Amino acid sequence: MAKRGKLQHRIGLVAGLSARVGARVKVCTVLSTAVLLWASAPGHAESKSPKFLGQNLGASAEIYIVLTDANVRGKPLTKSPRVGRVRKGIRIQAAGKAKGTNWVAVRKEGEDWGFVYAPALAPVLDGAIPAPLSGKLAGDDLPECEYNIRYEGRHPVDGDVQIISDYTVALSCDMEGGKLAFTATMFLTELPYQDLRRDIFQVNVDLPEVKDKEEEIMSVTSLYEYGKKEVAFDAVTIDSMARPQPKNKKKAEAIPAVLRAALEFAHAVWGPGVWAALGKTK
Repeated sequence: MAKRGKLQHRIGLVAGLSARVGARVKVCTVLSTAVLLWASAPGHAESKSPKFLGQNLGASAEIYIVLTDANVRGKPLTKSPRVGRVRKGIRIQAAGKAKGTNWVAVRKEGEDWGFVYAPALAPVLDGAIPAPLSGKLAGDDLPECEYNIRYEGRHPVDGDVQIISDYTVALSCDMEGGKLAFTATMFLTELPYQDLRRDIFQVNVDLPEVKDKEEEIMSVTSLYEYGKKEVAFDAVTIDSMARPQPKNKKKAEAIPAVLRAALEFAHAVWGPGVWAALGKTK
């Protein structure tokens, strides 16, 4: 794996900080411990049958983490009889959301179980990709690049419930003097990055070899809004090396598309100073 910049994966354990986060992952301190029960990669969860305990369902994340102890109800109503209880920190399988409500249909050991009020839960992504992702980057007045994104694994954040998925990105770009090969690093937060009750996840693309005078590495942050299936540019650490910030959003139905979109935003933001700095390292 490429050597990380010293700011890579620095965690600010402060709730409600600004979205201008650079290479630092901002996470809420809603939870201090968690039981991490690994599950399949989440997409849109749907019931195996047209109805779930008599209720019509809409799409939801497939896996949630429980933010606070909560009751499981037989129907999506607070007055419905309790059929069980889920404890803070565990991960549960979802079948969807009861249509027209804010209740998540949950399963236990693969069987339809009941409903949990959504504010007690946070959606979970699985950042693993089964094979490396290859593609090309291009744009007006930008070097054309070929890339390969490789999943390196995941790790928990010390003292917090957050989980980080790591990637390395090998790039080869066409420059005036020939090919320029270099490595970027990426990470994705598998839980919402700031407010655990919102479905917004952080994706960073970092260039450990490109730094300013204060030794800040060049890092481009994008945000993935799961509910809308959209990725948007958010922030860059070194403004003096950045091109004008993208205003558009990119659709992304699954993790591979999220990673590609974040890399495309980074490529669009890297200015002449970035390319000059990369050239000096070779």
